[in-house]
Amino acid sequence: MHRTSMTIWAAALLAAAVGLLASAVANAPWIHVAICLATTGVIVLTALRQNRSAISGGATASVLASLNARFIGYVWCWAALAILIMYGTHVLQWREWPQFVIACALVGGLSLFTASLLHTEPPDAPIARLAHGLGAVQMAGMLAAIAGIWLDGKLLRFGREDWGAHNVFVFGAVAIISITVIGYLAERRARTA
Repeated sequence: MHRTSMTIWAAALLAAAVGLLASAVANAPWIHVAICLATTGVIVLTALRQNRSAISGGATASVLASLNARFIGYVWCWAALAILIMYGTHVLQWREWPQFVIACALVGGLSLFTASLLHTEPPDAPIARLAHGLGAVQMAGMLAAIAGIWLDGKLLRFGREDWGAHNVFVFGAVAIISITVIGYLAERRARTA
């Protein structure tokens, strides 16, 4: 991946996080939801488009896994930035925010590192098989996170100070699930092509 593309993504994700901060300052939760939806939607649609392009170009399973690990990393990094900006500036108050920023940043960094490793590996490399298994675990975790937020009655509920983080968690989780499914389907198509 070119350094210019990574810089553009970093700037776009930072701008989206600043937009979330602005909507929190304005106490405009539905604008916040719209920004979360737009940000994650662009990431997922770009992942879908690039998977299709990679398949038509004859990409290996490792290259596809690399591509999807990169987009999953973008989601995690956006979540870390968004939570850091909303809660680190004390616009919203939430005691647990630092742990979530650290966790999201670590998983995002690990996803981007894995993407760089996978890009050069043969399709049957151990790292590719490990990444595939971790994708399934991550997807199950995202489903559990959405279920937990829903069961706690916090899905699109804006009365508490953690509403901003919950929007990020839900839309981020849906994006990660979507990219994981896109990746599995792309790898299957690449094997049968």
